[in-house]
Amino acid sequence: MAIDVDRPGSPGWWLWKLSEEQRQRRKRLDSLWERYEGRPPLPVGAENAREAFQDFQRLARSNLADLAVQAVAERCSLIGFRTSAEQAAAEVTDEVIGAIWEYNQMAMQVQDVHEYMGAMGCGYTIVGPAPDDEEDPRSPFWDPDLDVDEPDGELDSDEPMPLITVEDPRDVITAQDPARSGRTLAAIKYKYDPQDDVDRIFVLMRGGLIYRARRSGRKTGSTQFGPKWRFSPKGWEWENFDDPDTLPTADVPVTWYRNPRDKAAFEQHIDVMDRVNHQILQRMSIAVMQAFRQRAVKGLPEKDDDGNVIDYEGIFSADPAAIWQLPEAAEMWESGQVDLTPILSAVKDDVREFMGNTRTPMTYYTPDAANGSAEGASLTREGLTFKVENTFLYAGAGHTRTARLALRYHDRDDLAKKVLPLWAPAERFSLAQRYDAAEKGRQAGVPWRTRMLSILQFSPAEVARMEVERLQEQLLGGVAAEQDREPGQGDPDDDPADGGQ
Repeated sequence: MAIDVDRPGSPGWWLWKLSEEQRQRRKRLDSLWERYEGRPPLPVGAENAREAFQDFQRLARSNLADLAVQAVAERCSLIGFRTSAEQAAAEVTDEVIGAIWEYNQMAMQVQDVHEYMGAMGCGYTIVGPAPDDEEDPRSPFWDPDLDVDEPDGELDSDEPMPLITVEDPRDVITAQDPARSGRTLAAIKYKYDPQDDVDRIFVLMRGGLIYRARRSGRKTGSTQFGPKWRFSPKGWEWENFDDPDTLPTADVPVTWYRNPRDKAAFEQHIDVMDRVNHQILQRMSIAVMQAFRQRAVKGLPEKDDDGNVIDYEGIFSADPAAIWQLPEAAEMWESGQVDLTPILSAVKDDVREFMGNTRTPMTYYTPDAANGSAEGASLTREGLTFKVENTFLYAGAGHTRTARLALRYHDRDDLAKKVLPLWAPAERFSLAQRYDAAEKGRQAGVPWRTRMLSILQFSPAEVARMEVERLQEQLLGGVAAEQDREPGQGDPDDDPADGGQ
């Protein structure tokens, strides 16, 4: 069926609108990802011999973008979910969402989301319903190159789990509600299907509807949706316009993850990164050029005694066994070494500026920076801590929506209303510091479970297991005390601090 792109709000209109927005931002996303992977544009130099000079230029590139992204991503540790409801409901939520999270290997995939956020300014997840046929794991977004296996002995086969996938922002784009940025109005996803050799676009709309458009592929083994690609209705047709796929809920199952300011972690400091690479290239060029010192002879006559012009190119050969015969008035000259210290210092200053602007500790770049004072190190970590905690707010909103969608697809709407993410603290403390704080919290009356989660930083699953073990130990301790008590002896007084209460 032909695609109509003129009627606002129709699947074809969303397909055209979002494809055009994706085309406009694709060049920027590709450039940011190239920088993050250590392939920034080559420093400028030697235009007249560019092809021969490119290999040399590549040696001058440093990957500061990776440091800025990983400094935040590696501290964004999502340890679980809980609710603000009663204790029993919170435990049930932890158990259900924990099983869904483990089934989809989200402990690993969450890190990919955080990397996409830091490297390209955004990321996406898609929640798909559990497959109807256990022998066919395909969801509407199934990747034929991805094997989906049931975890051995982990989950009950009678309760199939929703499928959660992390999506590259170069393949997915959404339209968000201007009044509520967390509400997705529509989304599209691009995919090349190597089995059928077709390009596909999924259009996801409110009401839980999914439309599929297709065109014949080009047998390239990869998607055709590049930065120069522009959507045109010609060549495309609907696969299921009259009978679109339906989802269990009316929400669009695509979650948009925003990075602060909607920019990559290093995007506002690209000029500094390019300046560092340029300075490194100049240093390398000077070092190579002066590896062979320039020599000259001053005071040589231009003509011989017969008046003929003397050709010195054949006389001063570079042969190790050559002997030069020079007039008595001739003087040898040799170029000196250029001091590279100012250039090295300039590079360090530029790197320090980049680290300061991105609030990345200098120790990520050079271990020598760890020799400073404890107060200076604390101030350096403070900026990174605030930056990570700010990222918690943005990433946490996305994780909350993804978890709620998964719970709704699992027929647990009652648990999806108040689910909240649990993060490990942005600032890491030693084991001694944590247990000292936990003891002080006990003395101040902080509940046991809160101390385990917030101070000692155990995950909800670990705390649930510890509670069972704790009750077992208390029960065994009570039995042993009962056996050791002499006949006629009364019950001992309970110590209010016993068992960590």
